[in-house]
Amino acid sequence: MKGVIDFVTNKTTDEICDIIKEHSPHPKAPRRKCVQTYRPHQLYRKVVRKNGPRPTKVESQSSLHPRLYSFTEGIRTHECIVDVMAAINNKKALIVFMDLKKAYELASAHAILFSLVAKRVKRRLLSWVKQYTQNKEARVAFQGATSPFLPLENGTPKGGILSPFLFNILIENLLALELPGGIEMFIYADDICIVYPHSVQHKPRALQRALDIISGGCRELGLKVNSNKTKSMAIKHDYDPPNLILDNTPTEWVSNYRYLGVIINKYLSPASQVKHLRHAVTSRYVAMKRLTTLDKGASHLLLRKFHVQAIVAQVEYAAPTLTSLSTGLLSSLEVIQNNSMRLITGATMWTRLQLLRTETGLLPLADRIDLRLCAIVSKTLKPGRVCPLSNKIRGLINLHEHLDPPPTYVGRLLQAIRLYAHIKTTYCLTPQPHGSVDRNIPATAAAVFSDIYVDSWRVSDHASTLQTELVAIAKALANSLSRQGDTTVHTDSRGAIQAILKNPVSENVLLITTIKATAQIHAQGGRKVTLNWIQSHVGVHGNEEADRIANNTLRRATVGVNLSKSLKQIKKLIVNTCFSRIRSEVQEAARGGSMSARWYADVTGMDPHDITKDTSRGLATIIHRLRLGYRCSWQVARNEDRPCQYCDDPAGEEPLEHYLLTCPSTTQLRQTITSPPPPTAETIAKHVLNNIQQYRAFLVS
Repeated sequence: MKGVIDFVTNKTTDEICDIIKEHSPHPKAPRRKCVQTYRPHQLYRKVVRKNGPRPTKVESQSSLHPRLYSFTEGIRTHECIVDVMAAINNKKALIVFMDLKKAYELASAHAILFSLVAKRVKRRLLSWVKQYTQNKEARVAFQGATSPFLPLENGTPKGGILSPFLFNILIENLLALELPGGIEMFIYADDICIVYPHSVQHKPRALQRALDIISGGCRELGLKVNSNKTKSMAIKHDYDPPNLILDNTPTEWVSNYRYLGVIINKYLSPASQVKHLRHAVTSRYVAMKRLTTLDKGASHLLLRKFHVQAIVAQVEYAAPTLTSLSTGLLSSLEVIQNNSMRLITGATMWTRLQLLRTETGLLPLADRIDLRLCAIVSKTLKPGRVCPLSNKIRGLINLHEHLDPPPTYVGRLLQAIRLYAHIKTTYCLTPQPHGSVDRNIPATAAAVFSDIYVDSWRVSDHASTLQTELVAIAKALANSLSRQGDTTVHTDSRGAIQAILKNPVSENVLLITTIKATAQIHAQGGRKVTLNWIQSHVGVHGNEEADRIANNTLRRATVGVNLSKSLKQIKKLIVNTCFSRIRSEVQEAARGGSMSARWYADVTGMDPHDITKDTSRGLATIIHRLRLGYRCSWQVARNEDRPCQYCDDPAGEEPLEHYLLTCPSTTQLRQTITSPPPPTAETIAKHVLNNIQQYRAFLVS
């Protein structure tokens, strides 16, 4: 892999732009100067940049409470569900699921403004937000008639781009309330979850005081608690404690509750969630089934995409509640995907599952769940991330570094981390080949070229192009520290510039942080740093020289810059390792005497199929039939012998072998085989699959 093509020069950006001006296909649009031409969100950004105390997205979101999850960049519903389950931690606890009635419509505009003032928002931006939230009027139009205007005193504008953020600013005040010791509160939009992780069976007085405090805080913010929809749950208690009182209304104790789309059970059993998943995906599987038949309908790629986005996504979303699946529940869950794989390939019910997974490129749902948990935990432990779960996991890692994790929810997450680390280490020690041909890992390099400084480095073999670009930029800025004057770095990697400008940093944290720290040193010395994007291979001398130097550096045997794998690269390694394990199971079954596994290994060579989006459904089904080699239903039953449907001869016990070896309808096909006689059924099937375009009409007929 070719690395970076960066160079440093004393020429200005305008001079470089003049060189490649004639190669630019999209001229830059003229800058708009009239304020009236801006859209509302553009005007908001302009007001923020010019007048306010610059409450940018990063600053405002990083200042929000870590237990406020909704409408926050980089935070998804998964984090809220995992934090709630970690607070319970597979122990006795009391939970209250509090629901707010018309939260966005009743939010106090004055309380929102006071919250903004507390966050040091002032002057014109505060005045603009005040006009945005107050003095609103609305009317109703129906069948040509309109009602008079009525004032709207509270609430945030529905559908407004600022409404979710302003609601976050408002409801964050609830997290600042002083609750009795041990009680934790988690807020996602208007859903509030209160967890009291203590074994209180008779008089939950502390939880009752917390409810009174939160209810009073909601009234001060203009919010109203819906007592009828607020539910309580006693986790792992044999009987329910006395009712909790909320606004003079007793809350109902429930055994199952749907929280943010997942089912939380009183005994923390995943059976309720599995039952809910099977019911939820049944209608989607039926819709998928209606899209295709064995010879017509949706293609292989479309069916697989539908399955991944409509069915697998449901299971991955519920992964935080599926950490303790038994073998029976896991088998019940796998049935969902097994049916989809058979539908995608047109295979029979008795086709080996390892073959279907290899053919469709779908991991078992158990691996999908573990991968999702690994991704959530790795995101939680990311440097600079502040969340309630990270400290618990780090503390457990220190206590149980060489021991089995405890049987708690956090312990199960720690087990997922260890599985994640084990797979990563295994893959690094024994790289898996792609298909049947061993591939050398491509080399990478970075280079910097300027009038007074030229250098290059061999980078770790697994590094991506983006990483090598960042290495070159970091080295160029570090070298320019010893020189006077401003520095301009020209690079043909737009992705590298976007990664540096992105906040917060999610990938390649060390490289990007190093670049920003070096740029800050330049700024402290009064020197300006400019990163300029240019087009590659348009005749710019510095760019071409850096390209040549980087290509020559690829031949070096010694790696000069070692980079750790990014999270995206590690995820890819884990997925590849899981598929390598499935392929190993197929090969082991073939050596163990499985006829279907032996056929698949001999015919396909464990290579992926060549089915494209233009391949018809009928031809795709035939290709899968040849690759999988599954038996017919009457072969499995062994209760009759049927004649070949293409000739009058008996098909015998193996109709596929008869069709390929002795059937008169395939005589011309066998004559095209140039391998030494006599050709086997596997040889003929492999020849047809390798020349599928040549035999396309023959197979369809």
